[in-house]
Amino acid sequence: MKILAQLGYWLVAVGSMVFGLLGVFAPEFEKELLYKLALEPLRLADSNGLAVLLSEQRAAAALQVGFGALLVVVRRQVFEERRVNAIFLATLMLLPLSRLVSLFLDGLPNAMAVLVLVLEALVAAFFAVYFGGALWSRAARAAASSATTPAEGVPMAALEPTEPGEPS
Repeated sequence: MKILAQLGYWLVAVGSMVFGLLGVFAPEFEKELLYKLALEPLRLADSNGLAVLLSEQRAAAALQVGFGALLVVVRRQVFEERRVNAIFLATLMLLPLSRLVSLFLDGLPNAMAVLVLVLEALVAAFFAVYFGGALWSRAARAAASSATTPAEGVPMAALEPTEPGEPS
């Protein structure tokens, strides 16, 4: 499972950067070819509206590139530090959650958008299961321990290294 988690992690990191760069430099490709959105009528009807839409797409895609790059830099911490892997998990879970909110507020998207939602949910679920055992077992040990470090007030049990997914 550890090898699968490492592979999945690199797919998320590199995929974020690749699709982010695609969104920065060719947002029309993603919108028109992948999602089958017709941008030309918007271009003809309201060129300012299209410019705003593409500007927002490029800005969001730039954040996606940054997220992927950050994952490359903090790989070790994501797999070893509870706070960092909790933020990683929360970020992964927010992706399908935001698409679900859109589904309920904006309506049913096309098949490609639904597929992306399902894939993002599966990736988030996989990492939640993988990291979940380590997060909960560390939290349980921390709650059971009364010794704390004077400087940070962190229970000593929380500082014990454990492998993600390791039973307590």
